[in-house]
This record gives sequence, structure tokens and C-alpha cells, in this order.
Amino acid sequence: MRTLFYIWGLVFLTALRSGATVLDLKAVNQSNFYAPVNGYALDKDWVYHLGDNSDWADPTFDDRSWKRLETLTPSGLFPEKIWQGIGWFRYSFVAKDDIQNTPLVLFLVQFGASEIYLDGKLIGSFGVVGRSEEEEQIYLIDNMSAFISLPKMVPGEHVLAVRYSNFQAVSNMFYRIPIGFHFLISERDYGLSQRGWITRVITLHQMLLVVPLSMSLLHFLLFLFNRYNREDLYYALLTLSIAGMIYAPMELAFIHQVESYVWMLTLFKVSLALSGIFGLWFIQHFFQGGMTQYFKFVVALGVLICMLSLVLDLEVYFFFLLLTYPMAVRIIFRAFCLKRRGSGLVGVGLLFFIGCCVFQIFLEVGLVKLTGIYFPYIYGSIILVLSMSFHLARIFAQTHQNLERQLQQVKELSALALAQERERKRLEIQAQEEDDGRGAEPMGHR
Repeated sequence: MRTLFYIWGLVFLTALRSGATVLDLKAVNQSNFYAPVNGYALDKDWVYHLGDNSDWADPTFDDRSWKRLETLTPSGLFPEKIWQGIGWFRYSFVAKDDIQNTPLVLFLVQFGASEIYLDGKLIGSFGVVGRSEEEEQIYLIDNMSAFISLPKMVPGEHVLAVRYSNFQAVSNMFYRIPIGFHFLISERDYGLSQRGWITRVITLHQMLLVVPLSMSLLHFLLFLFNRYNREDLYYALLTLSIAGMIYAPMELAFIHQVESYVWMLTLFKVSLALSGIFGLWFIQHFFQGGMTQYFKFVVALGVLICMLSLVLDLEVYFFFLLLTYPMAVRIIFRAFCLKRRGSGLVGVGLLFFIGCCVFQIFLEVGLVKLTGIYFPYIYGSIILVLSMSFHLARIFAQTHQNLERQLQQVKELSALALAQERERKRLEIQAQEEDDGRGAEPMGHR
């Protein structure tokens, strides 16, 4: 989920950094907010030439006439006029003495196909670089999930050369897919352990989707058995969209095909929009009832951006969520003041979820900067599910207690009615016996 803003961050950092590229031990261990692992981001001083020539991998080749070009750009910003599908990138740097005996690893993000050369020697390739769209095989690498172990780095000047192709670059702009690649050099042992930890974190967080997914199924079944309780339907759809919000961005880290990437990114966008729609719908129905004009506008806008999810940027969906939250908070606080049913537990859970989502958005757009990867919106969704579970448990307990009290009352009333019926029968029998006695007395006199 963080890839697009990671790319924007690289563009920003490129504008700030200046001077010769010097690689030392301090550089390869530095923290970088815009990267999931520590290391030195190779985000500046790349030169580019259109075409394909194997001589361009030679470190002694004179590339002073080549154009400077960013190797990774957000969708829609790549200079289409100078990009025709295949070209070479070169990067020169100076290695210091202190990294001579330090094992290094090269992490990469890639949207295309590449062959990577260090000092003229092929050290790795991802996908199949081709001179036409039919020849190439694009291989997407998100979140630096791929790496190459670098050979021993001797002090002095070195040249990285990349043969890169992406004949689908222009058409993929329509689907908001970035173009190019990005490298980061890190100390091997630490970088790989950090990369492994990140993979485990992503996997574990992705597994948490079973929590909202199970609640979605539960409330959908509750709705099927009680169609009048529509808040169960809205909550089921809300938690289903939250499950999509958890699954899709985590899955992007493991996808390497363009079509799968496009559909998973689309699923994430739609899930974001639907969480805003059904979240507002649930809150409106659960606490207030009725539909305001603003609510109708937000729903219509959400439906529209869902229909355009293939072509709209991810920022649009973040903005849409920020548009829905003020209304949701107002309804919740109003329910607090009116002491509506569930305004305590469910209201607190909803406010915590909204707060975590806002914090996640601030992280994604760079308003809040933390080194590493964080998913506060997932924790917020868990709290929301737990608060609703506690609310249901309390309602179930209260209902059970009410039923027990009513059953006790029924037993008491039944016992009273039975006693009264017995007394009535006894009185009837007694009256009948008295009548029979009065009827038999005259006959005895005769």
C-alpha cells in the first residue's frame, strides 16, 4: 500500500540530495523513511539512453552525453516522448575502504523487466528484457521483496548498468502503475534479516483478515434470520470491506504479474470506498436512522469513485475517507449525548477505528514519518470488531436475563393461575355438594 508514496518520497529526496555519490559503511546502514529496510537509496545521478547495446554495460564506456532520468516515477509522470520501450541506465559511485570486507545486498523495486550489471558483469535479472512487447516478460517487484547478493566491493569507482524494458509502460499509466525501478544497497546480514522480518509482519497482518471476515459472515447470517434488523447487513458489508482493506495491500507485496497487480490494487481502492460508504450507513442506521442530504451525496460520490477505481489514484480514496469521517464522528458524539443504545462500546470502537485510519493515511502521505512499516488501521479494525462483539455479548446476556425473568414471571403467573383454578374448582364442588344436600333433605321428610 505504501509503494506509491514511497515513489513520491524518492522523487522528493532526489531533489534534496546533491554531491558525489560515495558509498561507505555508514551509508549502507542508514535508516530511510521511504524504504522498508535500512540502506543507501540509489535515487540520484542515473543517466539514460534509449535503445539497446551490450557495450553500454562496460564500466569504461563514456556516458557523459547521456540524459539524466529518474529510474522510478509515479504513473503519468514518465517522459513518454523519450521512452520507447527499451533502454539502458547507468549509475557511477565510489566505494570507500570501510566496506571492502562487508557483504552487501542490493534490494530492488521494479515495474518492468531488467538485467543488472556491476562493472560489466551480469549479477541478476528479473523478467525477460525484450526488444518488443512480444519478447519481453514483465516482472513486478513491490516493497523490495527481491534482492541480489553483491560481489566483494573493492575500494574505488564502480558502475551499475541496467538493461530495462517496459513496452507496456504507456498503457499501464491508465491503470496507475508506476514505471521503472529503484535500488537500495544494504549490509547483507542485517538487510536480509530485516527483509525477512518484514515478510513475516506482512503475512501475520494479512492473516488478521479472518477477524473481520468471520464477523461479516456472522452478521450476515443474523440479518438473514431477522430481516428487520438492517444494521446487521450494513455491519456485515462494513467488515467485509475492511477484510478487503487488510488483504489487498498485503498481497501486493507478493504479486509479480501486471494483471494481478491491477486487480489487487483495484480491490484495495474499492474496499476503501466501500468501508466509508457502509461505515457511514451502519453508523447512521445504528445510532440515528434516516438519511440526510450530505449522506446521500457521500454515498453517490463513493459509488462513482468505485466505478472509476481502475483509473483513479489511490489518494482520491484517502480523501474520500477523510470526507466521511467528520459526519461519522458527529453522529457518534450525538449518540453519546442522547445515550443511545450501544453508543458506549460500539461508539468507542468506531472512533478508535476512524482515528487509526486517519493516522494510517497521514503515514502514507508523509505527514507523519516513522521508520519501518506500520498498519494502525488493522489494529483499529480489530478494536472495532471486538467492541461490536462485546456489544452483541452484552445484548445476548441482557436478552437471556430478560428471558429468565419473564420465564420466572410466567412460572409464577402459571402457579397463581393454577392455584386460582384449583380454588375455583374446589368452590364449585363445594357449592355442588351443598346444592345436592339441600335437594335430598325434603325427600327424607316424606
